[in-house]
Amino acid sequence: LIRAMRQTGQEPETFLPEFGVAQYELSCKPALALAAADRSVIMRELVHETARQHGRKASFSPKLTPDTLGSGVHIHFSLLDEAGKSRTYDANRPGRLSEIAGQFSAGIVKYLPSILTFTAPSVLSYERLIPHSWSGPYACLGERNREAALRICPTVETSGRRPDEQLHLEYRACDATANPYLALAMLIRAGMQGIEEQLVQPALVNTDPSEMSESELSKLKVVRLPDTAKTALATMQASAVVKSWISVDMLASYVLLREAEIAAASEQSLEALTLKYRQVF
Repeated sequence: LIRAMRQTGQEPETFLPEFGVAQYELSCKPALALAAADRSVIMRELVHETARQHGRKASFSPKLTPDTLGSGVHIHFSLLDEAGKSRTYDANRPGRLSEIAGQFSAGIVKYLPSILTFTAPSVLSYERLIPHSWSGPYACLGERNREAALRICPTVETSGRRPDEQLHLEYRACDATANPYLALAMLIRAGMQGIEEQLVQPALVNTDPSEMSESELSKLKVVRLPDTAKTALATMQASAVVKSWISVDMLASYVLLREAEIAAASEQSLEALTLKYRQVF
């Protein structure tokens, strides 16, 4: 698989076992957004074909069976200037995020409940997006907090490595049922909206939000993300700002598709759904 990825220019960086049975994590070298989305599509095709040639099957479904751990897609990103230099880092600010990166993060956190239908679109997405599963079910910004939907990743500063060249953010409330182009587009638009509105960087939440009291959650402005595909779709439709980012025809098409999937899934058991998604993805 790694050889096939290198031959096709995907620049793989890591391939390692994850917590689930026969579950692996695969990452590619960072690239500009459009190229990263392209790689996401090509990589999945390579995984499926490599597995097929070895008499095996691979699946990117967010939930393989009702009682197994889920599988997600984590979107790592940073902000660069026109010269390719990082605009993400500022050692003197909370989490070492620059002011513009803080505003960008604030936009994602603010509009996350309304863009979730694009990053976790399927019915099965919400069987994975639950507390205590490292899936990021809360709209908040954390530092090394795997329960936060958006987190600041740690840096390695040994052997003279510079933190400003490494510091980046990770969006965790996503899985492989999402269209990678739409997922990235919504993240970028939400972040840009945060810059346009000059939002203040969210407070850093470094504990599990599910173990916090309602008053603590309210004080830190942490909200639980929609817990069903139907609720996520309705939340998006209620946001005039998010809808303004999408053409009328595309929005109508997307809503129609999601509603059809939700209706079809409502007639099936969780066992049947996990089998179907496992085969499709």
